Amino acid sequence: MIDFVSVLDQHARTRGHELALRAEGRDWTYAQLAEQTRRAARVLAGVGVVAGERIAIFTLNTPGFVFALFGAWRLGAAVVPVNHKLQAPEVQYVLQHSGARVAVVDAALAPVARRVQTGVRWLATAGDAEGWASLDALMAQAEPYGDEHPAPAGDVLAEVLYTSGTTGRPAGPRAACTTTPICSRPRCARRHRSRSRHRTGCSRPCPSGIRHRSTTGSLARC
Repeated sequence: MIDFVSVLDQHARTRGHELALRAEGRDWTYAQLAEQTRRAARVLAGVGVVAGERIAIFTLNTPGFVFALFGAWRLGAAVVPVNHKLQAPEVQYVLQHSGARVAVVDAALAPVARRVQTGVRWLATAGDAEGWASLDALMAQAEPYGDEHPAPAGDVLAEVLYTSGTTGRPAGPRAACTTTPICSRPRCARRHRSRSRHRTGCSRPCPSGIRHRSTTGSLARC
């Protein structure tokens, strides 16, 4: 059993110079991505996110999604991805139903988020949103969350995935734990590569694992 954070950190140690994430005309190596997620963890911890909590991520396919995702996992928090096509009433329901107290939002989606009537604390990414702190700016100033704060061990809830709510209110069954098995053996990885378009080195998580369409490295969806 290998958790997602450990996989990222292992890649940062053993292949840190290789491409992990490409988005918006920028590249991040595994080492750089791991550091960014540690910075995100520091920021999230600073606004009160602790193990066992839920943090919502309401973004487009932007790097902030990946940083916040792994940052939350480093703290032992569960992530609640919010479909960027939802409107304010549906977003409000997801936030209230999930119990999220902190949410990361793309600046482009701020007009929708501002119509949400909830006490959630918003952190903006991929641009500025007046009146809300910038996750990106806070990360630039933050010290990386260090190894003196190991991620919680055991079966820790990783995601709560909600349906789109097209025929009713969004439903949110619990999703994979961070200790979901990952196929990291070379022989298994070769089988996965034969089924996908991703390049050599893909450590493919189970279907409930990482989904971020703007990534092109090994941590992309297989």
